[in-house]
Amino acid sequence: EVVSASQVAAGQNIVLITNTAYAKQINSSEVDIIARYRKGVKVFDLKGASSTGTEIICSGVFGDDDDVVLQTDDEEYSAISISTISEDTRVGKGKSLSIEKSKKIKYAVIRHNL
Repeated sequence: EVVSASQVAAGQNIVLITNTAYAKQINSSEVDIIARYRKGVKVFDLKGASSTGTEIICSGVFGDDDDVVLQTDDEEYSAISISTISEDTRVGKGKSLSIEKSKKIKYAVIRHNL
């Protein structure tokens, strides 16, 4: 399933968040352009709920002052500044966000602060 689709400038960072609240920024230059009949490029190793998660919930480009708003499975909301999410490699694990380990992310969206 497609989580996000947009044009990205060369060298621009992309933020990615999984359902177990793992997040990372990757540089668009780490994602090679491929032919349209390919499966895609792996950016998270989604092995299961006890690791980095089973699915990517949110991804996209962002500005310096933008936030990501998360909704957990028990209907709680929190906003996290994207600047606190560290840059990682495409094959890196990412870092866990400050959400209780027992909670899963149900929905996430990038809030653009203009």
